Amino acid sequence: MDIGYSTNATLQPLSEQQLSLCGNPQTSQAACPANDATSYNYGFIGGGLQRAFGREFHAYASYQFNQLSFNHTFCQGTGACNRISSQSVATFWIGLDPSADPD
Repeated sequence: MDIGYSTNATLQPLSEQQLSLCGNPQTSQAACPANDATSYNYGFIGGGLQRAFGREFHAYASYQFNQLSFNHTFCQGTGACNRISSQSVATFWIGLDPSADPD
């Protein structure tokens, strides 16, 4: 099982010039940050199971849940805003083990 969590904060807020340029549809968005939140948190939890059915046949399953959440500054000046993103990933694998030792 894997569990992780991080909390992050900006070292310096965006300047007024950055905010005005990035809000302008005529400006290239490549020069703009992805968002202007002052902090965000990221966490995940996941695990996996492996089962051998004989010497050469194996099955594996895993699941991971991720969540990224920005603080309330991400939604300033807008109407409805979703500041939390969640993702679930599941993996299933069944196969033969080529490294099995034949007799």
